[in-house]
Amino acid sequence: DAVGESGHELAQHAVSGGKRMQALLEDLVAYAEQMRGGELERRTVSVSAVIDEVRQQLDASIRAQGADITTTDLPSILADPEQIRQIFVQLIDNALKFARPQVPPQVHISARWQRGLWEFCVADNGIGIAPEHHQQIFEVFRRLDPDTAGTGMGLATVRKIIERHGGTIRVESSAGDGARFRFTLPPE
Repeated sequence: DAVGESGHELAQHAVSGGKRMQALLEDLVAYAEQMRGGELERRTVSVSAVIDEVRQQLDASIRAQGADITTTDLPSILADPEQIRQIFVQLIDNALKFARPQVPPQVHISARWQRGLWEFCVADNGIGIAPEHHQQIFEVFRRLDPDTAGTGMGLATVRKIIERHGGTIRVESSAGDGARFRFTLPPE
């Protein structure tokens, strides 16, 4: 009461700014760890089990939006389990974040064997990405919509994780038509 309405608003802005700064620092640390390289903790990872963990982690957002997350049979791969989890958390969280208004998000995760690698696809029915932005979204600090929460580090970190595992990532999309993130990872 002593600071009044304007003091209360100022305090809320300071707390909000502090939370954004903390998220940015955490994302920067995650990206720097990928840039630094080092040994990956490779072991057999059930991608289906990883998706189950991600569903639990994002459960509140999934339920709040009435999202449907489906999968086909997913393989086991030789990879760093925590980093594989980070890939799917980021891609599914983005699908939820960039959903079309009043349309429950649908995310489908599949995999197919392609030229000695597993090609995964995380497809959604969201707002999509115009083709001229397909490469930009994987750049550090690149946010196409400054009003949407995030630091612009998520997809850059995903790309580094995939590259460190010997794979590549690309997006197939057009504005208003959902997105399909396709990435490769070596087999078990």
